Amino acid sequence: MTPVITREEAAAALAGIRDPHLPVSLADMGMLTDVRIDGTRARVALAIPCLACPAVTVLTDLIRERLLATGEVTAVEVCAGWHVPWDREAVPEHARSAMRAYGIQI
Repeated sequence: MTPVITREEAAAALAGIRDPHLPVSLADMGMLTDVRIDGTRARVALAIPCLACPAVTVLTDLIRERLLATGEVTAVEVCAGWHVPWDREAVPEHARSAMRAYGIQI
């Protein structure tokens, strides 16, 4: 099935989602590890940086809301967990600086 939204457009829709505890986007934190589009269905892989991440439900809801709001996506599956390890080395310096301002060293 031909997608009605590109992977890049879907990723752009998700780019502004920020961690609820930090002034850093999920994309900058390296938590959005894969976005796949099949027609009007989206599948997003979300790497969780800590075992007991209290924001998983909030984040999956935000991802779902953003993609559905495009009007091009009718169903969203978010696979959150340890399936892809979170890589702290992939976090860009501007995100590291924002995290340091909150007392978090990575």
